[in-house]
Amino acid sequence: MPEKVLLNTGPSARGAHRIQLALTCAALYAFQRVVQHPAALGDRGPLVRGSIGHAGLAHHYARLGCVQRGTDPDVFYTPHAAIDLVADSFAPMGNQFRKLNHDAYDAYGRFYAVERHFIEGVECLVDVQVPTPDGPIRFTQRWDLVTKDDAGRLWIHDHKFVAKIEAKTVMRYALSIQFTSMVWLAHHILKERFGGVKLNLIGVGSERTSFQRVTVPPAPDAVRRFPATLAAAERRIAAIEALASPWDAERVYSEQVCMTPYGPCSAMELCRWGQGHLTADGRTL
Repeated sequence: MPEKVLLNTGPSARGAHRIQLALTCAALYAFQRVVQHPAALGDRGPLVRGSIGHAGLAHHYARLGCVQRGTDPDVFYTPHAAIDLVADSFAPMGNQFRKLNHDAYDAYGRFYAVERHFIEGVECLVDVQVPTPDGPIRFTQRWDLVTKDDAGRLWIHDHKFVAKIEAKTVMRYALSIQFTSMVWLAHHILKERFGGVKLNLIGVGSERTSFQRVTVPPAPDAVRRFPATLAAAERRIAAIEALASPWDAERVYSEQVCMTPYGPCSAMELCRWGQGHLTADGRTL
């Protein structure tokens, strides 16, 4: 029997995360991407939780697409098998989120037992040269799910596993470079067939899993400026990576950047004490 397909749900090579990181703080980019300092990598729990959950949904929709087309869905792993495989790849931390994602997927399947859209693509890799003020720049993105409605419009769906679904959960994505770039790319690739971008929210922070699907709030000016924003970010990245010592990357020193809505920036300790500091628990920064 041929090997079943395990879909790649990881980040793309030159996507929005590295751009957002550089625009947020040059030092944070340097510590995470250049030095790769353990102290700056932060709590990987939400990332691991979301990666495992994405695997379940990717295989759910890949198999549904096969059913819609009349092909064999068993080409792909089942969602539960994919959850286990990806949880294993993140061991030992993956075990912490294994049951949560199995339960969340079961609840998702019950809540969305009937899907009325046609599956056009799952984990679609987009790799383009964006025309910017500095010339063409490569930018990549992975679209979690692309569907087609009855009018023939194509919709991009992005799965988000969050602790709690509330109004500010949706609004915080309005100016996210992930979504402004996604809308820009979709307009240029799908053209008049593009319907919009939807958030597929899965709230996993309480005993009862919650769900919401909502269109990303519009930000037309930010979308228009995406090529210039990309060029500015790449200039900053080039400057950071050209430093003789990445520890000399510019700091921001802001109570709104260094202390985020989710707690201290992962590089706060490095920026407070500097390279070579001996911590109270015996670590050398």
